[in-house]
Amino acid sequence: MPTERTLKARALTTRLQYNGRWRRRRETRGKYLKGQYVSAHGDVISHVNISSVHVTDGGTYSCTAENSAGKVVHSARLNVYGPPHIRPMGQLSAVAGETFSVTCPASGYPLHKIIWTKDGVRLPTGHRQRVFPNGTLVIEQVTRGTDDGQYSCTAMSRQGRSDTQQLTVRVMVAPEILPFHFEKKLQQGTRAGVACIVSTGDPPITFTWQKDGRDIKGSEDISTSKMGDYSNALLINNLTAQHSGVYTCTAANSWAKATHSASLDVTVPPAWVVEPSSANVALGGTVALHCLAKGFPNPTVVWRKETVSGEFAGVATGEGGVAGFENGTLLVSRAERRHEGRYLCEANNEVGAGLSKVVTLSVNEPPWFAVRSQRQQVVVGATATLSCEAHGDIPLKLVWTRDGAPLPALPR
Repeated sequence: MPTERTLKARALTTRLQYNGRWRRRRETRGKYLKGQYVSAHGDVISHVNISSVHVTDGGTYSCTAENSAGKVVHSARLNVYGPPHIRPMGQLSAVAGETFSVTCPASGYPLHKIIWTKDGVRLPTGHRQRVFPNGTLVIEQVTRGTDDGQYSCTAMSRQGRSDTQQLTVRVMVAPEILPFHFEKKLQQGTRAGVACIVSTGDPPITFTWQKDGRDIKGSEDISTSKMGDYSNALLINNLTAQHSGVYTCTAANSWAKATHSASLDVTVPPAWVVEPSSANVALGGTVALHCLAKGFPNPTVVWRKETVSGEFAGVATGEGGVAGFENGTLLVSRAERRHEGRYLCEANNEVGAGLSKVVTLSVNEPPWFAVRSQRQQVVVGATATLSCEAHGDIPLKLVWTRDGAPLPALPR
């Protein structure tokens, strides 16, 4: 006699939005009455109510609790007393090279055993096949031409009653992409491209491209084009540093997908960020000569100083008051006359001709007196001569004062 059965599932308290779904193994049952509520303790209770239960309602039911943090699935079997019954299975697809699993949708209780056959031969017939007591058939390393075809599932009771249904399995081939790569040392302003070619895989195949995990949208610089049913090309017309990154091609059919990635490094010749310029420093002072360049790879900055012969030789840093920094700055401390001269800054990353510029460092000597004060006696009416010997960079301007007031210029 038909009865009523209610299945319940409880989810633990959560502050995130909860979404509960009920599903019977391999088939969603929209005719059942489903609902959910929150208990006094904050638990989410979801239920499915089955009215007028029949043998055909038996099987494995699953409840999925899902929120933005993830999901969890719980399954339980509902056994309804009655003779064996198997719901129609229709057709399924298996992917070549992967593992295929299907559970016979058998109901009725009690069941003595569930068996699988293919072409009239009981399974398993080899090490790749396994049949479990609950009616699950697992085929490892699925092979086209061997594992496709008609399968039969039979559920039997101890009273000799049984039911059988057919399952058609199609073996589909997943796409495989031939490896591709970008050429090395592609320079800014040139063109680059790669082809994503699928060597095996059942059509129809769709292609998508990504750069650093983001979909590529067509633009004037980057374009993709279909090259037949099994290949797709990516073309970059005018390379810049912004095009450097990891490019990924995804080839997919209705059953599986494959991806392949390649890195693109666009080399960029050096360009001045801070161009060197001539400088002046007082004797004993500190001065910085800046030389900063950008490019890819990062340019190497080298300072040289002109020698007596007119050649430029490397500057010894770390001694004699001269220090070099990674950003290309040359720092001169406690400047001396020997630091004066012409300096050459070179920025090179082996892309193009590189950059260079010659600048002049002048060490200026401020005015100073060898004798800072002098006392002289003279007889009244006689002539007195006072001398003032000054040192420093010329031209020097000498001014005489008496009690803070300038003396008139001597007549010529």
